[in-house]
Amino acid sequence: MTAEGVPVEQSGPLHPRSGAETDGRPAPGWASDNTPATSGYLLAVVISWMLISVGSFASDFLLEEGLPELRGITLEDLGFGIFFLAMWSVVVGFFGALTAPFGVAAVHFACRRTPNQWLHVAAAGFVGGVAVYAVAVVFGEPWRDWDKMAAGVGFCTAIGRAAVIPLVPAVRNRQLARQFG
Repeated sequence: MTAEGVPVEQSGPLHPRSGAETDGRPAPGWASDNTPATSGYLLAVVISWMLISVGSFASDFLLEEGLPELRGITLEDLGFGIFFLAMWSVVVGFFGALTAPFGVAAVHFACRRTPNQWLHVAAAGFVGGVAVYAVAVVFGEPWRDWDKMAAGVGFCTAIGRAAVIPLVPAVRNRQLARQFG
């Protein structure tokens, strides 16, 4: 309705959350109101990277060798462990830098029309696990337990994507404000 009370003809469907008129198509290119913005994807990748680094470090080096007795650990041992964890994070980051851009793009374009965020999380977990298999094939299976690593990376990427679910409504609101505001 206009200010004078005259009804305005609607030319497209209404947005399901805001009631604003849309043309029913997702925004062109990268933009979508069902996914986090680029900063959200970067945050998801960083969270996944941290979880994968700590988780793989703990499983490969601490649990496999057996947990050391805490009474015998010195500050020097603790410092070496932190240094080694930092170096391990760089190695994990190298493999992540090879695969994360492709995984983010695959999940984004596959799920951009799907409003259910848990499907996005499942897709991210699946793509993260498949990425480990791709790296294993390209580099000649560098890990003994690459199937366990694939499950761990898939789990961590799913957690990373789930962590940015709260950002999606902000992206929706920002795009609606830009479009109709």
